[in-house]
Amino acid sequence: MNTQYKMVAQDPHRIQIGDTVLHKPSGQEWLVAFADYDQNLMSAWGWPESIEPLDNVELIRKADPKSYRDWLPKLLDSEGFRYRRARRLYVTGGGRDG
Repeated sequence: MNTQYKMVAQDPHRIQIGDTVLHKPSGQEWLVAFADYDQNLMSAWGWPESIEPLDNVELIRKADPKSYRDWLPKLLDSEGFRYRRARRLYVTGGGRDG
């Protein structure tokens, strides 16, 4: 892995990749793929792929720091809509975005 890339700092007040949220309409717990506050949208890992308004979810648990950092190689080496969006939001350095 190229060491010039790193994860942006975790924000204790925002939903980010790897966090667990409650999807209020369904009552389900979801693992977050990304939360884009500029567009007020989020997506969870799993199938089918979905996009939800951030207003529909509530943070239950933040990812621990190591788990959060462990997303970096996955984000650099994977493609697909959720990976590209998460890479743009959470990876800094090297000019890599999607």
